[in-house]
Amino acid sequence: MSSPLTPFLILALVGVFTYAIWRPWICFTLVLIFPVIEQSIQSYIPFFQDPSKFSLLNFVIAGLVGITVSVRFINAPQTLRYFLNPVFILALLLQVFSYVSLAWTSEYDNGFALSLANYPYAILYIIFTPLLLSSLDDFRRVRIPITVIGSIALIFFFFGPTVRLLGTRLVSFITSSESSNPLVLARVGIMVLLSSLLTRTEGLAKWVTPALIVAGLFGLGMAILSGSRGQVVLGVLVVGLLYPFAREVRNLKNFFSLFFGLFLLAALVYTTVSLFISGDNMERWTGESITGGAVGRIQLVGETIVPWMSSPSEWLFGNGAGAFVGLGFPEAYPHNQPVEVLTELGLVGFMIYLGMVFFSVKYSVELFKRSAGSTDHRSSATILIGIALFGFLLTLKQGTVHNSGVDMMVYIVIARLALFERHEQAADGDDEDDHGYDDDEFDDASAEASVSYWS
Repeated sequence: MSSPLTPFLILALVGVFTYAIWRPWICFTLVLIFPVIEQSIQSYIPFFQDPSKFSLLNFVIAGLVGITVSVRFINAPQTLRYFLNPVFILALLLQVFSYVSLAWTSEYDNGFALSLANYPYAILYIIFTPLLLSSLDDFRRVRIPITVIGSIALIFFFFGPTVRLLGTRLVSFITSSESSNPLVLARVGIMVLLSSLLTRTEGLAKWVTPALIVAGLFGLGMAILSGSRGQVVLGVLVVGLLYPFAREVRNLKNFFSLFFGLFLLAALVYTTVSLFISGDNMERWTGESITGGAVGRIQLVGETIVPWMSSPSEWLFGNGAGAFVGLGFPEAYPHNQPVEVLTELGLVGFMIYLGMVFFSVKYSVELFKRSAGSTDHRSSATILIGIALFGFLLTLKQGTVHNSGVDMMVYIVIARLALFERHEQAADGDDEDDHGYDDDEFDDASAEASVSYWS
C-alpha cells in the first residue's frame, strides 16, 4: 500500500541521517526517537515489511551512531572523557552477569532470547550512544530536536498506510502476523511531552512557547491513542513533578507565574485527555480498567517473589535469566525489573542493580545543582532527569533487565555529564561562584575530576 507521504519520509530520513553524522546531538535524538521512525518506515516502504528485513533498520541506526562517534572522536578526542564511570561499569557488569546466568537457568531458550540474543542493543545503548554527548551544552541542543523530530515521526506514524485504531490501541499492521508495539509509541509521545513542556530558554520568539505546548499535547495524545495507560499516567506525573524544577523562583511574581503555569498545564492536559479519549477507547481509560491493570501487575510481582523466597539456594545468584517463564505464566518476564533482577540474578545481581541506581540518583542531584546558574542548563538537566525518572518508573511495569535499553543509556549519560560539569567548574575555579552553591557539597572531589573517572 503506497502513500503520497512516502517521498517526503524518504527525503526527511536521508537529510536528517546525513546531518546527524556531523551533529552528535541530532544522532542522540534519533536514537531516542528511532523506534517510532522504524515503525513509520515499515508502514510506508513495502521493502521493510518483510520480517526477514526488520533487522536492517537496526543496523542502520547502529551504523549511524558508530560513524558519528568516530567522527566526533577524530575531531575532538577529549569527548571520550569519563567514558569509564561508575554507572557505565555497573550497567555493563549487570549485563554480563545476565549473560553468565544462562549457565544455571532452567529456561535457557527464554533466557537466551531475552539476554544474549540482544547483545547488539547492549553495545549500542551502553557503550556507543552515551559517547554522543559530553556536557549539558550538548544536551541543551537535544531539547528542541526531541520535540521537532519526535513530533514529525509521530505525525508520519499517525498517517501511515498500515496504521489504524483497532479496539483501544493505535497500531501499525505491518504484515498479517506482525504489528507495531504500542508501548514504543507511548514512550516517544511522552518524551515529546517532557521535552516540550519543560523547555525553558532565554531569547525565544513569542510563538515558540505555544508551538512547544501544542507539540507536547500532541505527543500526549498519541500516547493516549496507543492505549498504554501506565505510560500516560506516569508521564503526566513526571511532568507535573518536575515542572517547578525547570523554572527558577526568584521572587513573588515568579511564584505566582509558576502556580498559574501549573494550573494552565493541568487544564491543557485535561482537555487533551478529553479530546483523545472517545467512545472507541473509553473502556480502556476508565478508573476500573486502570486500577485493574495496576492490581494485576502487583499480583504478578507477588507470584514471582514468593517462589524465589521459598528457595534459599537461589537467593545468592538467582534462578538465571528467563527462569520466570517456568512459573507457568504466558509472559516471558515479570514486568518489573527490580523483581526480575532479584529473582533471576539473585542478591549479587540486585546489589549491582542498586549500585547503578544509587550512582544515577547521586549524579542526577549533582547535575541539577550544577545547572542552577543558567536557565538553559537548568531546563536541560530537568528534561534529562525527567527522561531517566520516567524510564525508571516504566521498569516497574514493563521491560526486561536482560535487554539493555534507553533507561541504562540515559543513566550513563547523566553520569558523564555530571562528571564533565564538575571538571569544568573546578577548572574555572568555581569553588563558590555565581551558580549559588559551594563545591564542598560534593566532598571536594572536583579537584580530582580531571584525573579520576570515579569521582
